[in-house]
Amino acid sequence: MKCSFSVIFLAFVVPACPVVVFAKETAPPTDPKDPVALARGYAEQQEYEKVIETLQPTADLKNNYEANHLLGQAYYQTGKLVEARRCLQTAVELQPKSAPDHYLLAHVYLGEEKFALAVESYETTLRLGFDTAELHYKLATAYYRLRNYAGQVFTQTIKKGLAGRIVGDCYLIEPVPSKPDRFLAAPQASAIFHLQKALDAGLDTPQAHLLQADIWLGTRRYAKALQVYKTLEDRTPSQDRAAYHYAYARACLGVDDRQGYLDRLQKAIALDEKTYGPHLVDAYRQVADRYNAEGDLESYVRYLELAVAETPDSHDPHYLLGNALYEAGRTRQACRQWQITLELQPEHPDRTRMLELIRTLTTQGR
Repeated sequence: MKCSFSVIFLAFVVPACPVVVFAKETAPPTDPKDPVALARGYAEQQEYEKVIETLQPTADLKNNYEANHLLGQAYYQTGKLVEARRCLQTAVELQPKSAPDHYLLAHVYLGEEKFALAVESYETTLRLGFDTAELHYKLATAYYRLRNYAGQVFTQTIKKGLAGRIVGDCYLIEPVPSKPDRFLAAPQASAIFHLQKALDAGLDTPQAHLLQADIWLGTRRYAKALQVYKTLEDRTPSQDRAAYHYAYARACLGVDDRQGYLDRLQKAIALDEKTYGPHLVDAYRQVADRYNAEGDLESYVRYLELAVAETPDSHDPHYLLGNALYEAGRTRQACRQWQITLELQPEHPDRTRMLELIRTLTTQGR
């Protein structure tokens, strides 16, 4: 941390981080003629509802920096993000160089999923001299949610450079093949740069490493993503495990580990069927398509059959399975699948062809 702030700021919390509790030897001031002083005391004791009760009736808040500062903090801590945003926006208008207010305002924007505004406020906080591992992690999160995983990647010459390191204002992603000392690099305005800053500053949480793996997944560096996911098997918090297995599954598919893909997806579904169950049919279809592209008709049919079993009321898997079975010479089964297709979708675009084949094959007794 490059600078320190008041006790009021240090009592702010980042979501999912523990509240810093400060012991107080004296009770808060009780002079009803000074509501801001009274609210300040309540804030120091983290009695945020009382801060709100004390300051809400105050008539002149528009030009009162400390009142907006205290209310913004209190609203944020009690989950009232809209109110917190309004007060903190006023606070930074009154004191543009107040890093604590910009920092908390960035948390509010992140909570409201206003990611571009969150990035702007976190960057302002950095420029004002407040620099922590947690700030870089939150900034990386905001960039990630904007799908700015590695920014505008460029090449950089670094003598004896190492991939995975920050050099100056860029992050070295990987060497450029056949070009010594040449690297693909990510700029400072990217998720991977700020996440690495957080890791370099000592942040070692499962969430930070999951974000790292997700960034590699987002840039389609599937092998890099898998390396990280494998280290988190026993470290991922229970509330994140379903999402972890699903992301792991996508990385497996990226490196063409088809069984690994399905196994990890099944684990995600077992933990959260509502969210991930609908992905299973598409997973069978994707695996089937890969076998089809390789000319493995038997495996293609097998995974289409799994897709049909998973969603028997959907016409498309039946149609594809009918075509695959016909190609495999299993004409009676093909006709049955086409009949089901037409029962589910009477006006199917390929209706005429299917009916003609069903009629011909049935007549021939095949």
